[in-house]
Amino acid sequence: MSRIVHLITGLDVGGAELMLLALLTQMTPEERAGHRVVSLIPPGPVGEMIGKLGVPVDHLGMEPGRISLRGLLQLRSLLRSEPRWFLQGWMYHANLLATLTCLLAFRPRQHIWGIHHSLHQLAREKRLTRWIIRLSAVLSYLPRAIIYVAQRSARQHEALGYSKAATRIIHNGYDTQRLQPDAQARARLCAGFGLDVTRPVIGHVARWDWTKDHATFIQALAQQPALQAVLIGKGVDAQNAQLVALLQQAGVADRVRLAGYRADVPQLMPGFDVYCLSSVTECFPNVVAEAMLCGVVCVVTDVGDAGLMVGETGYVVPPGDARAMAQALGQAAAHTQNGAAARRRIMDNFTISGMMQAYRALYAEIL
Repeated sequence: MSRIVHLITGLDVGGAELMLLALLTQMTPEERAGHRVVSLIPPGPVGEMIGKLGVPVDHLGMEPGRISLRGLLQLRSLLRSEPRWFLQGWMYHANLLATLTCLLAFRPRQHIWGIHHSLHQLAREKRLTRWIIRLSAVLSYLPRAIIYVAQRSARQHEALGYSKAATRIIHNGYDTQRLQPDAQARARLCAGFGLDVTRPVIGHVARWDWTKDHATFIQALAQQPALQAVLIGKGVDAQNAQLVALLQQAGVADRVRLAGYRADVPQLMPGFDVYCLSSVTECFPNVVAEAMLCGVVCVVTDVGDAGLMVGETGYVVPPGDARAMAQALGQAAAHTQNGAAARRRIMDNFTISGMMQAYRALYAEIL
């Protein structure tokens, strides 16, 4: 039996990284013995958590966003210690390195790709990333399968020339026991952030980045004076002068709390009345599923498979449309009882057990 070597761009906290962790966590100890993880760059906190599962974790010492010949040769050397191996790439840079490694080893089909990205804003990607995306379209006939976490992502890549025959769609899956509604969470949230308990609370969890489009969310909030909000995420704090200026210009600074990075989001999430995803590009946003599992109604932009995730339990608006978002936020705040249906939708369609079943079937097919 071949050992599956997961080749991933990095192991900091992110959607793809956490799904790899979830996948390995759900495996039996016997299954984990057939897996190994290699990060292109030095591993972050997710790498430490994977190591605690007993799965070997190595890294190639590359610089972020770059693929080096030295790293390629180091990976080839590492694989020589494996009697039999099969590479599973996670994200563009790792996918490309997996293909190059297999070609160098004269095993061109000994790998699969994983794509956790959508192409809503390809022109705004970094130049090297755009080059890798387009080059990968030419190479996409080599991997045995290309795993997409979102249907829309698959269609976008196929339109760019990626092999349709290789397409496999495996949605992210979630632990329905870890995330649950909490009747006391709202009171704790309001007390902790000094919020008015009589006014609906909108949650927004996203790092400070152009893709998350905080500006449109703030403009939408300005059109709903009865609403208040908690913004959570790396760089989303009072030290962010640009963000503070946006809040002041919109006249909402007094009803918005900036929480910055928080490790206790699962405990805070059930306290929201509504969750809002304002991104201009996403693939399969984990935070939406997490909010839904906490019984929170979601307003999402029509990016990636966000609309598919919420279905009829939430509200879908065009990205960058503050007016439509404001209307949806008002409607969602008036129908928070839909949170129970939101939780059921994730439990019926996007569970960790369903994701595991799909991966086990794929591994049985390719190995």
